[in-house]
Amino acid sequence: MNIRELAKREVNFHSVGVAYLILGSILSIAAGFCIMSGYSMIHDAIDFHGAQHFYYTNLSKGLFPLWNPYSQTGTPFYVYFQAFGLLEPINFVVVFLQSITGCTTFTSYLVLYFTYYFIFIAGVYNLLRVVTKDNAVSLLFSLIMLVTCFANFMRQSGTLTYHFLTPFIIFFTILFFSGKDKGIMGLYLFITGTLLAINLNIFIPVGIILYFGIFVIAYLIFIPACAKESIYFLKSKKGCLWLCLTAIVVLLISSPVLVFYFELMKRNEIFPTVRFLQKNLGNLVKFFATDVGNNLFDPSFTNNHKTGITVGNLLGILFEPVRAVFKKIQFSEVKLYLGIFPLICVVIGLAKARNGLVKIFSVACAFIFLLMFNFGTKIESNPTFIQNIFGFIMPFYKKFEVLQNLGTLFLLSILVIGAVGFKCIFASPSAKYLKNITVIVISILILKLFFLEGYSYLAIICLILLFKVHRYRGADAVKKFKFLLLIIIFFDLFIYVYSYRNVFKDYYYVNLKREKMLRSKQEEPFINYRVPFSLPDTRTKFNSFFGHELYKTEKAAFPATLKADIDNQFRSFPEQALWDHLYMTSYYYDYLVNIRLGKQLATSSVIYPIINFYPLNNVVWGKDKYEVAKSINNTSLKELGKVIYIEKEMSTRLCFIGKDFLFNPDNFLHFTDEELKEFEDNSGYSFPGNNSFDYKIKDYNINMIRILVSVPEDGYLYFGDGYSKHWKAFVDHKSAKIEKTNINFKSVFVPKGNHEAVFIYDPRLFKLSVLLYLLGNLTFLIILLFNIADRRR
Repeated sequence: MNIRELAKREVNFHSVGVAYLILGSILSIAAGFCIMSGYSMIHDAIDFHGAQHFYYTNLSKGLFPLWNPYSQTGTPFYVYFQAFGLLEPINFVVVFLQSITGCTTFTSYLVLYFTYYFIFIAGVYNLLRVVTKDNAVSLLFSLIMLVTCFANFMRQSGTLTYHFLTPFIIFFTILFFSGKDKGIMGLYLFITGTLLAINLNIFIPVGIILYFGIFVIAYLIFIPACAKESIYFLKSKKGCLWLCLTAIVVLLISSPVLVFYFELMKRNEIFPTVRFLQKNLGNLVKFFATDVGNNLFDPSFTNNHKTGITVGNLLGILFEPVRAVFKKIQFSEVKLYLGIFPLICVVIGLAKARNGLVKIFSVACAFIFLLMFNFGTKIESNPTFIQNIFGFIMPFYKKFEVLQNLGTLFLLSILVIGAVGFKCIFASPSAKYLKNITVIVISILILKLFFLEGYSYLAIICLILLFKVHRYRGADAVKKFKFLLLIIIFFDLFIYVYSYRNVFKDYYYVNLKREKMLRSKQEEPFINYRVPFSLPDTRTKFNSFFGHELYKTEKAAFPATLKADIDNQFRSFPEQALWDHLYMTSYYYDYLVNIRLGKQLATSSVIYPIINFYPLNNVVWGKDKYEVAKSINNTSLKELGKVIYIEKEMSTRLCFIGKDFLFNPDNFLHFTDEELKEFEDNSGYSFPGNNSFDYKIKDYNINMIRILVSVPEDGYLYFGDGYSKHWKAFVDHKSAKIEKTNINFKSVFVPKGNHEAVFIYDPRLFKLSVLLYLLGNLTFLIILLFNIADRRR
């Protein structure tokens, strides 16, 4: 049966609905358990709850967050829309449900996460239906995928969120290539393009681009007949119309990610902090980031290391958890496992299947294997020869450094081949053939239990029963062995999941409640003073991204250092602070590493008010940032709060700093004993502002502040919040120039008298891209609904 005939056959809708019900019920129970118990995902999978909390809380109030005044000295928030996929449409549905139910953001975060999981597994199920045309096999292997990915997804959000739409993208791609009805072919193309565009708005999208590209090229090679008809369709008038519609919607939906990369690569303002730190052993370097003319993702600017899958992970596919045996081999954070019997099915699928899609997924599997494995024992290593070739052919690939996240796509490809192999096994009339496979699988299972020292007496009882079943022969042999192998599959997976039972090792929500840190609502962003942030005395290490607003503090956290780190005498850049950002502005980086730790207290409004007025006599104009930084460091703390330093020249030198400088420990930022003591001694002071002027905060939110001021003479109104090119100021409704002050902050000139000053964060290009994104999604829905209604008629 060829692929066209397979695509034409329909699977009973009732059985599809039952499959969805089974998959949805399993994940609903898991989500309900988390919500009711307080257990949650761990590591990266929960660390980003803080960002979601900030986003959802503001969005539910009708405020679209573009700036985050809580995060250190205030930094752009819009860059995280792409990093975390916050524009992905399901977010808006979950925000709406949170608004009408009044649930916490912790609950809505879990709902969102398990919804992504369901979409991924449902996509796997539909993809398998197209490949195998067997509903039972599709359900079985989608359940296998659900179990084998569970440990990964509960720890690493990158293995889920970056790829949760991939199965559906490939599913609709196959339907497009194999379709005969030109009308429906166009619709499949349209859906594929839209899903791909939405996926591009989630982190660095090169992973899905690579996989999709490999799949399409392999399809053109191995099933040329269908591919040829698809090309003919695209050349037709109707095909051209669908292609144009798809291109327009893809461009509209992709506009935010295009703007993000423009900001990151061209404007020299967004600094990729975490990528820089991860490549530099968690250290920042004392240099001015605004001087850098290189692309910070360029391998010539970094150590060129990539995080991949090791030999240990490869062994884990065959014998998981392999840590019990090979304790000295290093593993990545991504676990790869499929199960003993499914792997045998993969071998049989490769050897016996005549399905062209098996060849396509085999090629995709091989390429992903070569891309993500470094064939060494280290998680982070230099690119392999194959990886360098891909980097040459597709330079954008070099930006994708977390290659271990491709492990999800690798497992997906293997599982599709295994499902085809499973059908081949039971298509064989030989009971002996099945018996031999069963004996092999049981032997491996016993070996596995022996090394793992067993987990329960139930294992021994099950094995005895399995051997007893072997005596069956005759007409019912196939059914008996099928049932036997199904028991083996799930018993094997049970051992795997049980061995990683600590995927729920953190009572995240319960601990937050116990420590009285949890707040259901976002505090107002304006604070008169910032204070050093102190972690409570707790055994649990909270390391939540943008997590400061989760803690029950009365004022925003201090930018550079947490008080907990001072107490622990950390000498390098504090861990809690460095993980608070994926990105910061280059100006903030300059401030953080070039201004003395104790002097940051005054300039970032820890001991001086965040709003202040400085007469012209108290304004010092420095030649450039180097002179300003030197002046701040040499000014006494008492005098520092009385003056501000404004740069006359903001242009950068564009120094081409090489990796010999960046990765030299002599240039790392370290706090000396003197600096730490200075910070600790001075953090308790609270100096008043300029008493000669009056001000009133008329209105404010996270993106703007409106201030009524009365000043006795000409001078500058200082706002101790982060500087960005996108901040705009208005004095008495007239545009005013914002001066970059104290390296990372902002001030605006106000003449003598009463005035209204307004600061607005307005990244216009990004705001326009969001409107285009929403327009693209709306266009997709209208065209989709119109076509569905038209086909029903």
